[in-house]
Amino acid sequence: MGWEDKVVALHAGNMGVKQGLDTVISAAKLADTESAHVVFVLLGDGNQRSRLEGLSDGVHSVTFIDPVSTSEFQELMQAADTLIVCELEGVAEMSVPSKVTSYLTSGTPIVASVGNGLTRIELERSGGAICVDAGDPAALLGTIQALAADRERAGRLGEQGRSYAFHQLSGDSAIRIFEQTLRSAAATTE
Repeated sequence: MGWEDKVVALHAGNMGVKQGLDTVISAAKLADTESAHVVFVLLGDGNQRSRLEGLSDGVHSVTFIDPVSTSEFQELMQAADTLIVCELEGVAEMSVPSKVTSYLTSGTPIVASVGNGLTRIELERSGGAICVDAGDPAALLGTIQALAADRERAGRLGEQGRSYAFHQLSGDSAIRIFEQTLRSAAATTE
């Protein structure tokens, strides 16, 4: 893809209003201004994609990729230096993005531009992400750059995220937690 000398920050999935991806475009513009060696890759589609492409016209630090197969999706997540979770300011209480589970299982560190809601809580609990405030492109870019400069920390975050996904988010763990809940409920009714 021609990104060998770049730090690749990947957002994969829906490009809708809730994602607040204007923050990513602003971070890419900032990367251009600072001659940072970061490329923001927006993979997927959505009702905001054409608007975002228009906002990024002439911005060299952003690339759009059409949806890919599941295997290519996994490869791209693992090839990226950082995965991005982005939420529009003010939507923090709606839900945790479904991409969080696949991001965590990839073993790639996450930088999340999110509010003080459920997504931040889950990502901080996982140990696999660094969270910055939603709508702050400078913090997003700076955190991505700092993480790229500290490969040991990046590796630790990726492994902690993968471990959390395995122990807390897998099908086996869901069954185990459900069984524990049932046993606990049965014990209190006896």
